[in-house]
Amino acid sequence: MVRLRGRCQRGQRLIGKVPHALWTTSACVAALRSDALTAPCIFDGPTNGDCFKTYVERCLAPTLRPGAIVAMDDPGSHKSDDIQASIAARGASLRFLPAYAPDLNPIEMVCAKLEARLRKAAEHSVNALWHRGGALLDDLPKAECAAYLRVAGSRRRQASVSEGQAPAKRRCGGRSGASGPRIGAPAWASQLAPSSAWRGA
Repeated sequence: MVRLRGRCQRGQRLIGKVPHALWTTSACVAALRSDALTAPCIFDGPTNGDCFKTYVERCLAPTLRPGAIVAMDDPGSHKSDDIQASIAARGASLRFLPAYAPDLNPIEMVCAKLEARLRKAAEHSVNALWHRGGALLDDLPKAECAAYLRVAGSRRRQASVSEGQAPAKRRCGGRSGASGPRIGAPAWASQLAPSSAWRGA
């Protein structure tokens, strides 16, 4: 991964170094809590339903405590019975975010920061990229994890519309009908405790 843009003097060519090699994909999956980023895992290639099922069973589920709420986005690969059973077996519950609502998922901000810092590091091999990514995830401050969740909570409140009010003009995650209120995060989002886990890829 390398930088997508840079700076140079006006009228001069901006030169960047990019290795000419086989381009591959690495997928990072992790759970964001209010005090840490836990259960990180990197896949050599894009993830599918089988990859995510393995991640939940071997990485995420062992970190869950009874009463935890696991919130994740809602593609079909996340909705298998085996995934739900693995989470329920730990005494935790599973909730899904509304469709097309990345602004309500706080781990998206973590992913954006991680990608920017990886591009700045400009590692030129897969192994170096993975080691750099692990070091960056280990350095994520506890206070920053809590801040991501607070920001997502404020977006949820901005997106919600009280009964009897007109829909807000500014769209803040989710979709709306022609005349109905805009759809924000579900009511259970306000129940997220320090043991809650958010998934992102």
